[in-house]
Amino acid sequence: MGNDVLVLGGGVGGTIVANLVAKEAGDRANVTVVDATGVHLYQPGFLYVAVGQEKPSALQRPERQLLRHDVSLVVDRATRVDPAVALRYE
Repeated sequence: MGNDVLVLGGGVGGTIVANLVAKEAGDRANVTVVDATGVHLYQPGFLYVAVGQEKPSALQRPERQLLRHDVSLVVDRATRVDPAVALRYE
């Protein structure tokens, strides 16, 4: 039986965690990222925008392009996390 791993947010951390977990777990887990926009913004690059060395559009990518093929993406807002439900799966 597989496990479900849910990652909330497709920022730098969420994207890296989802990809690493999917790679390590293989078929033992289903990894899903929930992101409100489906667009990844490389926030560390904002420094270069502030000093005129980069354009904001260069720091955006569709989140799907950055995720492994075996990671699912749900473009929606997480409105609630219910720990009681999550604990049933431990």
